[in-house]
Amino acid sequence: MDGMEATREIRKLEHARPQKPALIIALTGLGSAAIRKEAFNSGVNIFMTKPVRFKDMRRILEEGISTTEEDTDNSKPHARLHTL
Repeated sequence: MDGMEATREIRKLEHARPQKPALIIALTGLGSAAIRKEAFNSGVNIFMTKPVRFKDMRRILEEGISTTEEDTDNSKPHARLHTL
């Protein structure tokens, strides 16, 4: 199972259970527009291509954690999509 398929399965489980959607970050060496589009269509929230700067990863994780904690609508995945 690749990351796209895993993301789709996670989103299916979230939909089947009344739970808050997970923040899913794709970290890949493939940065084509087609791969990026597939990732977001699969349910990925953040798409990052390698190499990644640790300060960028830290900022995104901190923002994602605070967004997740503040989000009270359990019916929707996170609306904020980041691309680097």
